[in-house]
Amino acid sequence: MTKSSKRGARLTVAPTRRVPRVLISASWCAALLALACAHVSEEPSEGGASRELPTEAAAGQASAGASAAPPAPTWCEARSVLQRSCQRCHGQQPTQGAPFALVTYEDLHVLNKRGKARFELVASAVESERMPPTYLDLDPPVEALEAEASALLLAWCEQGAPGNSGDGCATEHDEPASD
Repeated sequence: MTKSSKRGARLTVAPTRRVPRVLISASWCAALLALACAHVSEEPSEGGASRELPTEAAAGQASAGASAAPPAPTWCEARSVLQRSCQRCHGQQPTQGAPFALVTYEDLHVLNKRGKARFELVASAVESERMPPTYLDLDPPVEALEAEASALLLAWCEQGAPGNSGDGCATEHDEPASD
C-alpha cells in the first residue's frame, strides 16, 4: 500500500492487521482466569509457614469468630444517642436552623426530594463530622459525638435503620427527649 506525501514522495506503508476486539477480550479473560485459578504452593515458604488454601475447618473457625461479633445496634440504642446528642436542635420543634426533627423512628425514615431517607443524611453528617455542629455558640456548648456513639449511630444507619425487634422500645410516637 502506498501513500503520497505533500512533497510528492511516495511512502510505502505496510498494511496493519487489526486484531478483532473479541480476541483481545478473550485473551484478557483467559489471563484473568489463569490468574484466578493459579495453584497456591503448599510447600513452606522462606519464613517456614506453608501457604495453603483455606480448609473447611479453617472456614468453620472463621465463621465461628464472625458469630461472636457484637450484636447489631437497635433503634433503642440509636434513639438514646439521638436524644443525648441531636434532639437539642432536631427536637419536636427544630431550633438553631435544624431542618427537621429526629425524634421518632418515623422521622428518620422520611424521604427527601431526592429519595434519601433522613437516616442516610444523618449517617453522612456524622461520618463527615458536620454534626453535631460544635461551632454553634450555645450555652451549654454543643459537644462532638463520642467515638462509641458515632460508631453505634453509623452502624445502625448502615443496616438500614432497623426498627424495634420486640425489645420493648417503642417505634411509633416516641416521646421527645426531656430538657
